[in-house]
Amino acid sequence: MAREIELKARVDNYPVLMDRINAIEGISKPVAEHKADIYFSRPGEKKHFRVRLQGDSVVITSKTKEKRHDGTEDNHEIEFSTKVDSYPRVLAFFSSLGFEEYIRKEKTGWLWSLGRVAVELVQVGPLGWFIEMEIVLGDDASDPDVLRAKGELFELLGKLGIGRDMLEDRYYMDLLRKQV
Repeated sequence: MAREIELKARVDNYPVLMDRINAIEGISKPVAEHKADIYFSRPGEKKHFRVRLQGDSVVITSKTKEKRHDGTEDNHEIEFSTKVDSYPRVLAFFSSLGFEEYIRKEKTGWLWSLGRVAVELVQVGPLGWFIEMEIVLGDDASDPDVLRAKGELFELLGKLGIGRDMLEDRYYMDLLRKQV
């Protein structure tokens, strides 16, 4: 298990932000990425999990999410992966257990790393462009570890010229469900 400390913010002008990200000293070269997610749940239940197509893998993830008042998320997750050719069997397996598609989400954009921080600049379906930043900690991370991680994220956010008022504290799923 892992503990993710993450935040996301809406982006008005992604080419300008991309230039700012690339100008940060020590940041990696951008890697193009595409993620196609299907969230599953049982009828009438709020608990769900994600099946993600990413590159040559299928990644299955269950998260326990905790929103914070400061615009960050603190997520505990269980995740495993299999090869992309297993995708039809993975979907059939979960369907056979009574799970149904809750919502779909696609993200296309770029990924950078800066030390332990992952930075993504992504377009999310009909929602628009977002910057996401996360630090993955051990599941046993202490409160001071979490505070340090948040500090790193907020510091980088400031370097990129993004105010905390731009943070989006709603989950993509909730935003997408409003569109349906």
